[in-house]
Amino acid sequence: AVRPGDLVEATVLEVFDDFVVAGADGWRAVLHLRERSPQEPIAPRPGDRVLAVVVGATPERVTLSQAHAAFIARLLEREVPEIRQGLVRIEAIARSPGDETKVALSSTDPAVEAVGACRGPGGSRARAVTAWAPNELLSFVDWHPEPATFAARAMAPVVIRTVYVDEEAKLLELVIADEDLPRAVGRRGAHIRMAAMLVGWRLDVLTVGRVLEFRADLVRVPGLEPTQVRRLVAHQVRGVAALAETEVETLAEILEIET
Repeated sequence: AVRPGDLVEATVLEVFDDFVVAGADGWRAVLHLRERSPQEPIAPRPGDRVLAVVVGATPERVTLSQAHAAFIARLLEREVPEIRQGLVRIEAIARSPGDETKVALSSTDPAVEAVGACRGPGGSRARAVTAWAPNELLSFVDWHPEPATFAARAMAPVVIRTVYVDEEAKLLELVIADEDLPRAVGRRGAHIRMAAMLVGWRLDVLTVGRVLEFRADLVRVPGLEPTQVRRLVAHQVRGVAALAETEVETLAEILEIET
């Protein structure tokens, strides 16, 4: 019996308008066409072999997917012996099917470099995975337990200057050079969206220029020291108008002033 998460190979038995029926070893499954790898150029035909991950399994129906993030995870497990041996772990995965997959990795053995293990010699292991997800970009990130550090790695090659952390809102504001803004956001917002999906926090970007504008506005307030100005900006009090609207208790907490 197959279980959710299993990587299975099956033969296409019947083809309908929006799904195919595939089977192997006494079981049958449904693969909806919307769950196929989006860049697959040829529609499946009876007799074709398909590789997919099981995303649902009940006595009545087994459902397959090639578009689910777990499909890439299972392919990596198949291609990378270090994952099967427990030396490399997949900590998080973000996927936009047909466009890009980002995988966060960690190593349980200091002698094993997780990203290199998954790429393989000359990128061979990564290519074996993307052969089943044509034209999809596959990239790897070294995982880190600290969200700010993890986010900075996920945003590479953009250099993150500073990270403002709002734990209550699970928001990370990434300060970058002004000229890096287009790369940080990416085409149609794809780069920062994939990084946020991988990290599991909301991500926003601030340019150095904007941060300096906020500070320049606040330094006009009599009595505010530079370190206090930096703390206010880091806690989303950005400018004199925002300062005036912030409750006294909140300001005291930000500036660490006893009341």
